[in-house]
Amino acid sequence: MISFSNLVTASLLNPSLTTIAQPAYDMGKEAATMLFRRLEKKYIVVPDDQVMLPARLEVRNSTMG
Repeated sequence: MISFSNLVTASLLNPSLTTIAQPAYDMGKEAATMLFRRLEKKYIVVPDDQVMLPARLEVRNSTMG
């Protein structure tokens, strides 16, 4: 079993829960930057902006057989 969000409690569960750790602060910062850039323009053109931020798999006992 795998979950998003690397909460502190994930390692305390029995079995400990494997999670995907995402950089939430950086995700919010990038989203706000993109939003502000678009709001500054008079005409809204929605480009196909893509930002890739690193995620990490925290393997714990819930995925070990």
